[in-house]
Amino acid sequence: MSQLLVPEPRPDSLHPVACWPAHPPRVLWTDNHLLALVKPYNMPVMDDESGDESLLEWGRAWLAVEGAKAGRAWIGLLHRLDRPAAGLVLLARTSKGAERLSGQFRRRTVHKQYRAWVEGLAPEEGRLEHHLFKDEAARRSLVVPPGTGLEARLAFVRTATRELRGRMASELAISLETGRPHQIRAQFAHVGHPLLGDLKYGAAAPLPEGHIALFAQAMEFAAVAGGHRLRLEAPLPLRWGAW
Repeated sequence: MSQLLVPEPRPDSLHPVACWPAHPPRVLWTDNHLLALVKPYNMPVMDDESGDESLLEWGRAWLAVEGAKAGRAWIGLLHRLDRPAAGLVLLARTSKGAERLSGQFRRRTVHKQYRAWVEGLAPEEGRLEHHLFKDEAARRSLVVPPGTGLEARLAFVRTATRELRGRMASELAISLETGRPHQIRAQFAHVGHPLLGDLKYGAAAPLPEGHIALFAQAMEFAAVAGGHRLRLEAPLPLRWGAW
């Protein structure tokens, strides 16, 4: 079994993020092959029709300055995180890193952990298994009968409950077993617990700055070089659970 390493985060990454553009991304950790960023709410991961600065371009600019290199720094997108969500995003700094890390995402050997607040009193723990279909026109995922979509699985534990704006809400720690578009949002909405602020999936009310209560907190994966596994964990956002 390979050794598990939990590297020290950069000191400035210990300051949690909130909503972009007032709060920029944080550099959690970096090595020769990898750049781990904490994305703020409402910032796109990659360029889209909005024309807003993306996390990918922000990371490219940071590498150009940090590495004091002329021209555009090479950087590779490995996975995505919904624009209204926040949390840990991994970017590749080399083609070798992109190839090896992308393979781990395809093989589902990257362990991904999320935190979320959902409407209502969720069970103390459980598993959700559904099949999802991505409606590209509506830009949302739908739960469909088995055989007509992609399998989606996750496990969760309830970590807290509280009353928010006169309604009961539950905080969940989520282990994602598959990585489907809008998976957490669609699956919890389907069982009657939409994420706080997620109007697209049936939430009762928006959050103050238009984001949703979803945070990609930690990832564990095999290092590109060295034969060990890495676990990276980001600090929870500002005012988490106190909207």
